[in-house]
Amino acid sequence: MDHLPRLRALRRTDAEAVLSAFASDPEMQRHGTVTDLGEAQSYVERLLGSGATSRAVVIADAADNAVGLIGLDLDDRNLNGWFWYWMHTSHRGRGWTALAAASVANRALDEGARTTRTGPPGEQPRVRPSGSRSRIRPRGPRARQVPRVR
Repeated sequence: MDHLPRLRALRRTDAEAVLSAFASDPEMQRHGTVTDLGEAQSYVERLLGSGATSRAVVIADAADNAVGLIGLDLDDRNLNGWFWYWMHTSHRGRGWTALAAASVANRALDEGARTTRTGPPGEQPRVRPSGSRSRIRPRGPRARQVPRVR
């Protein structure tokens, strides 16, 4: 039986998992250039160093390996954020990204963001106003088991 993912903060030790995820799919280049361990370490450092303007939440498997990432770039002036994500190809199709995305977006709204913006890069984002929970809806047998961000 497939377990539910665990959400946790990004760590410097996740660089090898980031490299593996980027190597798993050429489309990952939309999220940056990561072709070796040094670039993966820089990618992780950039996310960790963004402070209050960005949030990176790891989607971890049962062994606590980073297999996905949910990001939220925050705009404090306008109280909104741009939402983005990626998942290693080996863990796609399980509904984990939707579960994690709903949890992260809802937490941002709980913490005072007025809107979250979601959607593929280059497309008109869908905007969720404050007071309405995220409309990212998980599908499948675990649709009601949204994990909490730790």
